[in-house]
Amino acid sequence: MAPPTQSDLAIRALTASDVHTIRSLHSSTLPVHYPPAFFTQLLVLPSRACLIAVPRSKPNIPIAFISAALHKSSVPSLPVPKALDSPRPRIEILTLGVLPAYQHMGIARRLVAAVVEKLCGPLSAGIVAHANVSTVNSTAIKFYQSIGLCVSSDVIPNLYRTCSYGHRDAYLVAGRLDDL
Repeated sequence: MAPPTQSDLAIRALTASDVHTIRSLHSSTLPVHYPPAFFTQLLVLPSRACLIAVPRSKPNIPIAFISAALHKSSVPSLPVPKALDSPRPRIEILTLGVLPAYQHMGIARRLVAAVVEKLCGPLSAGIVAHANVSTVNSTAIKFYQSIGLCVSSDVIPNLYRTCSYGHRDAYLVAGRLDDL
């Protein structure tokens, strides 16, 4: 399949009929195993969303995905890194993946913008966001830095306990999403 142009790319919400395909896509792009319940929560919890990118000409063949959760306030009993200390809602990017043949085409950036709009509405510039990223995934760290997030933690050891390959340690990346 040839890489889609920006106008050929559609971003849509995950449906129940997509779950099997998206689970396979997660497995092929991410080293962490996610149980079926993770995907069920993406479908039924209003504070969560999963969007997929598909070529308009092949709407059932996802090439990328993002899942995220909206947190409306900080949990007072938990310590919050300074980058996440905000009275405004914040987005937690749970998963983000783009098939290698489609990387560096702006798809991940479009997915982040789309999931923020879905969870927070169209006037969400400057929303605080965070994600965990493997300490050895320099491509992901550079991507998150390009959208306004920065490494804001020491190494979180063994965060990815269900990692089937790769490194289990992670960083927290956090900041404000301004230029999507």
